[in-house]
Amino acid sequence: MGWILKLVDAARAQKVNERAAAVLKIADSYVGPLADQDKFGGVVLIAHDGKVLLNKGYGYADRDKKTAFAPDAQFLIPLVQPWPAAAVMLLQAQSEGKFSLDDSVCKFIASCLERYKPITLRHLLANTAGLPDLRYDKDVDAAMNGVWFSLSNYDVVPDAKFGKPGDKFTTGTIANGVTLKADFGNWAWTYLAGSAALNANLTGHYKDKIKNPLGLESYGLLGYENDGKLVALYDGAKPAPYSRSTHVGAALMSAADLNTFVQALFDGRLLKPDQLAEMLKPTVKVDTMPGDICAALGAYVGMDPAGNDLVAGTEVRQGFGAYWAYYPDSKLAVIVMNNLTDWANQPYRARDVGLLLARVILAAK
Repeated sequence: MGWILKLVDAARAQKVNERAAAVLKIADSYVGPLADQDKFGGVVLIAHDGKVLLNKGYGYADRDKKTAFAPDAQFLIPLVQPWPAAAVMLLQAQSEGKFSLDDSVCKFIASCLERYKPITLRHLLANTAGLPDLRYDKDVDAAMNGVWFSLSNYDVVPDAKFGKPGDKFTTGTIANGVTLKADFGNWAWTYLAGSAALNANLTGHYKDKIKNPLGLESYGLLGYENDGKLVALYDGAKPAPYSRSTHVGAALMSAADLNTFVQALFDGRLLKPDQLAEMLKPTVKVDTMPGDICAALGAYVGMDPAGNDLVAGTEVRQGFGAYWAYYPDSKLAVIVMNNLTDWANQPYRARDVGLLLARVILAAK
């Protein structure tokens, strides 16, 4: 019996190796030329059924020093929204009977205005709270402090600026130009209301409930941990500005750790089946993802342009982008993280590269 099992294991290993070689060929064919043309710099990770088939860097981690990307390079990603970490933590706490995602934010926010009462935690996680972003043209730090530590700024916003909760997906305003403006709304409220609901700062809770249980190695909060490991950020030929003030809640993470999180989301390590089903229930359609895509709780769900069912997330700022997608039918995971953006013309480069690779890989099966 032992020799039969060894043959089976050998056959499986050979199949994995063959698939890895095919994926490498596809990635090199499509991503390699983009890097050669200075249109992409980052790391691509492809996994199937939990096994990593490719984890490779393309382009430069530091363009000035001509430092090539290592697979374990660390990128910036927002910790709260639209990344699913907040949804996972709030779903876990809901199952413990601490609150309901359908509770009004006024249950958690002091001096809550009447017009805030229809907004729930579920609306915040799905980006359907109807909250307008407050755009500041003054000093970034002052603007950050105004929004981050208080919601009083919204007292002076006309009612007409607020949407009806649950009706429409909103992403906020994308700031143009080198100088970042403070554009906040849904995700800042998610951080504030989520932290109040958990009775714990979301970033600290993340360590206890996600980072440490999964053994994530690269995680660090911008401005506090592992800053020296962050890859250089570029918007076109110019270095992209970043700071703790302009990226509150952003974390450093490698593609491998992001993949670990995605795999754990679907293999039961983070959520029970009923919790995952609640997280991935579609709400309203979104216009920031190609295909037939709806907002879910902390993620996007639906069909990509090729008609493949997927669950995905994407985030972009000047100088960095991150995209993850999981295809349940084939158990394919695609992670793309980049440090080179074309903010004015093509900000969603990581997303577009990820969708292209998935389409080719799935078609080649």
